[in-house]
Amino acid sequence: MLIDTHAHLNDEKYADNYQDIISKLNENNIERIVCASFDVPSSISAQKIAAEFDTVYYSIGTHPHNAKDFSKDDLKFYKSQKGQKKLVAFGEIGLDYHYDFSPKDAQKSVFLYQLEAACEMGLPIIIHSREAYDDTLKILDDNIEYTKNGILVHCYTGTLDYAQEILKRGFFLSFGGAITYKNNHIAYEVLHNISLKNVVLETDCPYLTPVPYRGKVNEPKYINLVAQKIAEWKGVSVTEIEDITTKNAFRFFNRME
Repeated sequence: MLIDTHAHLNDEKYADNYQDIISKLNENNIERIVCASFDVPSSISAQKIAAEFDTVYYSIGTHPHNAKDFSKDDLKFYKSQKGQKKLVAFGEIGLDYHYDFSPKDAQKSVFLYQLEAACEMGLPIIIHSREAYDDTLKILDDNIEYTKNGILVHCYTGTLDYAQEILKRGFFLSFGGAITYKNNHIAYEVLHNISLKNVVLETDCPYLTPVPYRGKVNEPKYINLVAQKIAEWKGVSVTEIEDITTKNAFRFFNRME
């Protein structure tokens, strides 16, 4: 069975049906979900959802889009979550230079604050990096002591060179529905040339719905399509992809039972 390592079931799009979605995980070949957060309210929501279901775990953190509104109270709240049984990671945090919804300096500062907090809490870190791989890697390299509990670059869409740099550091990569999009030659090049040793799967739902459902709201059940595409590109069975990526997910999210 598969693990969706990054699902935003705390998004308002699922307010009326997240319970139904989660109740059908087993029949959709899904063993666990990590409900990923992007600010304090979404972290609170993720915690509540995880408390309802044995199969759901959660992360906390402020997305770079929201960095301009970050406060000391936010950091205080995140640190108060230490010791929560279902909390398995800090994130998604990082840098996003595509939209620049928050100034770059604010993004970098908030990223660093949260890296330090995650380290203090003993949590692995889920990284969001879009058009910002150089700065992301520099911050991680300059603060290597904060990465000791693990780094996962989620929804990877970068080049093979960056993928190799990330994996060389012992970090993890996650892939989602974008790899199924027509003519995604970069994703093919990356996955064709890297080992799956530190690779996990995700949906990033409600975003990045895979083909043939692109344009509709994404759901965890579509992670099966991601696994199928990787199996096709690697020339192995879907069962092998399930086995490798699920073991990797438990290894990275080592608090997940």
